[in-house]
Amino acid sequence: MMLAVFRLLRRLVRATGLAMHIITIPGSFFHELAHQLACYIVGHKVLEVRYIVRDSPTFAGYVLHQGPPGAARHLFIGIAPLLMGAAIWGGSLALGRYLLGDGYVGLWEAAALLAAAWLTANATYHALPSPQDMENVFRQPFGAFSIPCWLVAAPVWALAQNYRVHLWGWTPWRIVVVVGTGYVIYLLASGGWRVVGA
Repeated sequence: MMLAVFRLLRRLVRATGLAMHIITIPGSFFHELAHQLACYIVGHKVLEVRYIVRDSPTFAGYVLHQGPPGAARHLFIGIAPLLMGAAIWGGSLALGRYLLGDGYVGLWEAAALLAAAWLTANATYHALPSPQDMENVFRQPFGAFSIPCWLVAAPVWALAQNYRVHLWGWTPWRIVVVVGTGYVIYLLASGGWRVVGA
């Protein structure tokens, strides 16, 4: 009996992980776009961009770039998806606070909130830099800013290793993002809002 329950639970967890992965495939676009924009900001030439690679099991894309060396430049390029995810998360919270400020939600406001929630889920689900993103920082020649950049990159690199520790596709980062998003939605929904115009 316990074995059957365990197997059912395993299938359920795997199915929900797969569903979240499919829903957030566009998040790979935000991840690579953040790298690309960061390259432009620090003066790196972007050679090739693939936002979503369909034949990859994770649909992860890539950005090939070249430019002046430097740990600070590569650190900024590496953590750009995290910065973009945080910015989109903050923008969505600000939008939610603005739209829900009077306690009433119209249909267009509800649609805007749903779109913002989907956008946020995509951007944050894929916001964690990959280990490769951080390893580029460690490959840079020693300079005045190398040690501080390495000190920032090391914990991000360690956090990026979370893909190795997963429960049927659910990594610690994905769990934190989904639980955190659910909690924010709960806080917004439990504020006594009433839908008008329905």
